Amino acid sequence: MPYLCGMKHRITHIVLLLTAACNLAAQTLVSGIVSDGKEPLAGANVFIIGTIDGCLTDSLGRFSFATSAAGEVTLLRIEPYWKKYRHLPLLVEGAYQSSGYGTSRGVDFFLEDHSLSKRLATTLSYSFNDSERLCLDYPELQTPDYVSRHNLRLTAKYAIGKVIVGLSESYASGRHFPAGTTPHYNSVDVNLTYLLSPKVIVYTSLNNVFGRTNIFRYDANGAPVVPSRDRFLYIGIFVSLKNNKAYDISNF
Repeated sequence: MPYLCGMKHRITHIVLLLTAACNLAAQTLVSGIVSDGKEPLAGANVFIIGTIDGCLTDSLGRFSFATSAAGEVTLLRIEPYWKKYRHLPLLVEGAYQSSGYGTSRGVDFFLEDHSLSKRLATTLSYSFNDSERLCLDYPELQTPDYVSRHNLRLTAKYAIGKVIVGLSESYASGRHFPAGTTPHYNSVDVNLTYLLSPKVIVYTSLNNVFGRTNIFRYDANGAPVVPSRDRFLYIGIFVSLKNNKAYDISNF
């Protein structure tokens, strides 16, 4: 059975900080639950940027506070983390044993802004990861070949009537293989969304507009593995068969 080192056996996942801001008007009650995707987070700091309105989550991750903030503001989320792994599969004298271990630490940063224009939404997401494993057939503690230390994505969406025009930039630092480190990954993508009706969306995108040849990895012979095409054009139609609207269940 093939193993993917470090995808299981998560021992510790600590989220230290969560900050958020919402679009609000007049005196508004803001409430919700903060979690790490699995469990509620107690003591997370939730507040409106540029104000003193906010509170800490309780033992069940719940928060509730009143605010008089108005206008378009910014959503900011920062999540530092530290994970510890043990009992990973490790090849010892020709047989796998559960004696492998490792750590993963870093920070996830997300920023969303609507203040430049009512029609324009911009986002910035960045992830830093410092990861080491001793598992599988690794001779020593090392960074797994599937880990990129730096990951960055910028997006902009502009709405014109029923049309939404999107532009995005994706970057990832090189990954380490026995044959060497891959060049950084970079792709500029454009997309266009047309709201044909409340339940029908026409979506098209062109990935890697400038045709950069990205190297995903190196094979066992040291040859670079690249995509079959540098550019990719996608056209799709999304239809909601339920009572809700198509653009309520789709995220473009």
